[in-house]
Amino acid sequence: MINEKVYKKLKDVASKKETISYSQLAIEMDFPYSTIDERNTFHHLLGDISIYEVKHKRPMLSVLVHHKGDIERTPGKGFFNLADELNQRKEGETDLQLKSRMIKECWNYWSKNQ
Repeated sequence: MINEKVYKKLKDVASKKETISYSQLAIEMDFPYSTIDERNTFHHLLGDISIYEVKHKRPMLSVLVHHKGDIERTPGKGFFNLADELNQRKEGETDLQLKSRMIKECWNYWSKNQ
């Protein structure tokens, strides 16, 4: 079961061709995000959304969530681990290439299907 409120927000972020920081998303969703356990719970919630998307043949929405202040808008290591577990990385694709491709795919899909 995915968190519908967070899912809707991520689709909205994608449809506007934007990204969002983990902390900003947590604040907007009124999700506790101060302890390690709270952050881990939130990150797993994002992973569940990406698993759901892959099952429905769509790109991993959690690629749009990155660390605050990261000008390159790179998601955390967990995103890349999950992408590998879900066989989403193309052969020879670096983390940067995977991130860039997935962001574009999210933006393209959700800007047309929101």
